[in-house]
Amino acid sequence: MREIIFYETPSGRHPVADYVSSLQVKAQAKVARALDLLQEFGPAIGQPHVKRLEGTGGLYELRVPFGGQAHRLLFFLDGSDIVLVHGFTKKSDKIPRKEIQTAALRMKDYFQRKGRSKG
Repeated sequence: MREIIFYETPSGRHPVADYVSSLQVKAQAKVARALDLLQEFGPAIGQPHVKRLEGTGGLYELRVPFGGQAHRLLFFLDGSDIVLVHGFTKKSDKIPRKEIQTAALRMKDYFQRKGRSKG
């Protein structure tokens, strides 16, 4: 089974865990269920749950619809591990560029601090 890793900032924060804990309890439960599925099946779950974000260097989007809102967790793969780097509530069909940039910067930081570049 894959391991799910919550990205940690250089200052010791866990932004995805913080995002999930800010949600309503029922939404948190739905996110937890989606993470269980992701851990079991990985990105192979496919749509509508997981979508690869083209042109991002390996980012994926975990989609968790709840109560008319679209919760999104962005992640990438490190070997068989799943690294969650960013969470947000999507308000439109398209993911805002700044959300992808945040996730991409965290992915780069993760690999730099791990002592290797992505690939």
